[in-house]
Amino acid sequence: MGVPTCTPWGASHTTCSPAHWSSRVVRLQVIAKHIQEDPVPPSQRTELEIDPALDRLVLSCLTKNPEGRPQTAAELDRELGEIQTEPWSQEEAQRWWRQHQPA
Repeated sequence: MGVPTCTPWGASHTTCSPAHWSSRVVRLQVIAKHIQEDPVPPSQRTELEIDPALDRLVLSCLTKNPEGRPQTAAELDRELGEIQTEPWSQEEAQRWWRQHQPA
């Protein structure tokens, strides 16, 4: 006898473990959040100062409406090139990655 399978439309408790349904619910919650909520701007996710133009460009890449996104890689490259930022030194980049690498 194999492992019972679950269907999203009405499996009984005898065929699915609570852990399976719990993970399914979490996945559905993540999908719903992605559909319903706008992404958090990069400037609100870091302690670093983010140029407002870069914030807007990143959010435009993540917009739900495809018409609002850069339409080509060339367009994205051009828009990135118009943003005036100071590049990080190798030391600054390494320090940031040490502080923010996943555990």
